[in-house]
Amino acid sequence: MTLAIVVDICTANNDTWDKIREKKARLVKKLKKDFRKLKKQEGAVKLVGSENGGHEAFDKKSFEYSQTVFKIDHLKEQFFSNFKELGNVEILHDGKWGSVCDDEWDYLEANVVCRQLGFDGAIKPTANGHFGQARRRYWMDNVYCDGSEDELSKCRFDGWGASDCEGGEAAGVICARDQQQQEAEDGVRERSKARRKPEKRRIKDTHQQGVAIRLAGGRVHSEGRVEVKLGRSDWGVICGDGWSLFEAAVVCRQLGLGYASDAVQTNFFGGEKTPMAISGVQCRGNESSLTDCLHDKLLDCPGNFFFNSK
Repeated sequence: MTLAIVVDICTANNDTWDKIREKKARLVKKLKKDFRKLKKQEGAVKLVGSENGGHEAFDKKSFEYSQTVFKIDHLKEQFFSNFKELGNVEILHDGKWGSVCDDEWDYLEANVVCRQLGFDGAIKPTANGHFGQARRRYWMDNVYCDGSEDELSKCRFDGWGASDCEGGEAAGVICARDQQQQEAEDGVRERSKARRKPEKRRIKDTHQQGVAIRLAGGRVHSEGRVEVKLGRSDWGVICGDGWSLFEAAVVCRQLGLGYASDAVQTNFFGGEKTPMAISGVQCRGNESSLTDCLHDKLLDCPGNFFFNSK
């Protein structure tokens, strides 16, 4: 009788463990299926190019909708435990992965990427292809986040595929994980304060004496570097950092030249010796005059670029 009881207990225990293993196997299978679907989601991001393991990091947010994952959080964390927390950023658009250019790339954008990947924040943004050359075409350029976005695709940028960046300008991130997280949060907070986006105002509110605009240095009248005359000051160029088709469209509309076909950030049309007039111009694209757009309250042009329109 005693032997029979022991056998019954062992059998019951084995059945319990078999059920646990089956449940875990089903969950892992579902996670892998969801993971494959996630790879195809518009706006998903991943980190590539680092030497820290071979796994790619994908947006974990979508997995939170699985009630099963909610019930077994430790398995979910185990599933993601080997994912990269550093690398160049790639984003999925129209079913294809593409790179992100490092123009305008700083802590605000890096934090959005790291939060989208499920980390607490960024330790550091990287630039100049820190984790290697861009592997694919650039999907995003001049990305500008205010820090509140939950996905990188919701930040302002020039438009899908609109970029003049070269292979060595890939943007990347180093995200905080495990014991680094609290330390990184404090450090990022301090660095973000120090590198906060410059305060912006409308151009016409700052320069109330009037603003004239013209194109100079072009081969024809409809192209050239953009120059502005603020009140009685001399003609000057505009810092090209962040210049995009939105701003170029406003310039062309104001000058009666129709639509902008290109927005060039380099000194293609000359003017290297022309003084810098304003920086950080930011338009929605539907303004009738450049003076309705925002600009940096204080001149701030780290790269000393100026821009052109065609």
